[in-house]
Amino acid sequence: MRGLLWWVMILPITACGYQVLTPGGITNLGVSIEDPVLARDLNDIVQRELLGSGPQTSDAADQWQLRLLEERYQKTPIAVAAFENHAEFELVLTWVVALDNPAGESVVDEESFTVREHFTRDNRRLVASFEAERAMKIPLQSELARRVGYWLRSITSQEDR
Repeated sequence: MRGLLWWVMILPITACGYQVLTPGGITNLGVSIEDPVLARDLNDIVQRELLGSGPQTSDAADQWQLRLLEERYQKTPIAVAAFENHAEFELVLTWVVALDNPAGESVVDEESFTVREHFTRDNRRLVASFEAERAMKIPLQSELARRVGYWLRSITSQEDR
């Protein structure tokens, strides 16, 4: 009986084509980053989160082109007092991207992706706090790359139909 119930629940899900979207590389994607300093910093993250380790299409004419137009980083104080040992901030990281299809036509002119994180700074150890804040930016960039990847997969799968 339990096995029959399991099949009754699973069969409609698999029959409708439902799949869990997993991170991984998009094989026909080219990525360009406008700012050369940002390109150097993001090269590993883009390779790992968007392109993956699979084979890449070498023909540029057959590739979707993702352009990272801008990265905005903001640190907004939440709780700061003159004589306190700690200060709290909200870190906001935003990427602005554009997407062109393989024919070179613009599919999305500008799309923003934003992540936020809470950060507590120790005012007695400002140098260490600066390094900790800088280290927090890497996981935020990875999260943005994952979100952009999910967005890309949804757009490219709709266009391929």
